[in-house]
Amino acid sequence: MSDLTDLLYALTGISMGLHNKLGCDNQEEVYHRMLRTRLEKAGYKVTTRPQLTLLDDNHRVVRKFYPDLRVHSKNLQVLLEIKADPKGIQASDLRQARSYLSISQNDEAVLVLNFGTETLGQERAYQHRAQGTGRRPV
Repeated sequence: MSDLTDLLYALTGISMGLHNKLGCDNQEEVYHRMLRTRLEKAGYKVTTRPQLTLLDDNHRVVRKFYPDLRVHSKNLQVLLEIKADPKGIQASDLRQARSYLSISQNDEAVLVLNFGTETLGQERAYQHRAQGTGRRPV
């Protein structure tokens, strides 16, 4: 497995442990705070609500986005978007994740986690890079 796959697997496992402990009836902020604590306890560097800035061609700010968490591990960064929706992960949640990746050059993936259902919901969005370059296609 790749380092990214290993990281996403570990983050999902930590999230499942939290879901098993708390169930599905809490507000998003509860899961956010407790997940951050568990990730830090597991040795990850975690940033809360990192700023992603979308600029126009004249380098003016169009919009700022604030994903829930950024997890740093080795040379990788992954964004986490936390939900507590009893309806599950929605198409709009995945669009939101893809929009984060279209702005961020440094994050390899977004892990969308939904704690609001009986079983932990999870979806992944990956950064698309030009083959062999490590850079995103233009």
